[in-house]
Amino acid sequence: MPKRATSSATSRRNLAIAIYVVSMVLPSYVTRESALGMPGIGLLLIGWIGIGNHIYAWLANPLIIFCFFGMKNKPTLCLYLSIAALVLSLDFMNVKSLGFDSSRDIAAGQVLSVGLGGAIWLLSIILTIFACATFFREKHLAQKIEHEDEQSS
Repeated sequence: MPKRATSSATSRRNLAIAIYVVSMVLPSYVTRESALGMPGIGLLLIGWIGIGNHIYAWLANPLIIFCFFGMKNKPTLCLYLSIAALVLSLDFMNVKSLGFDSSRDIAAGQVLSVGLGGAIWLLSIILTIFACATFFREKHLAQKIEHEDEQSS
């Protein structure tokens, strides 16, 4: 039984990573000027600047990336971190503008809605929570089996 849980947890983690990578190449926002619709990788690279403007969604990225690689060994910590990442990521919907275009038209960067990349990014975070929960369940199930084996010996 734990073998199956490992397979399921690993599959969920791999799916979350794949979806996260896909979100990096798709536009995160729909703006008035389509040329300003930045792909996720652009926001990953410069999104930390938003912290100065009280936009904290970018902070979800280091948490999720840590969880991608740490959830197998530290499922409890990663479960909490991935939930925190989801809470932080919701601030992503508060962005109203991505700046201005080359002619300094501030309205061109007005955010009209979340783009496909943004929606997929949020989905990857939700899938990461499920993957962490599966690793968490697997770890506790293995400990329970080990404890029962010790008692029966």
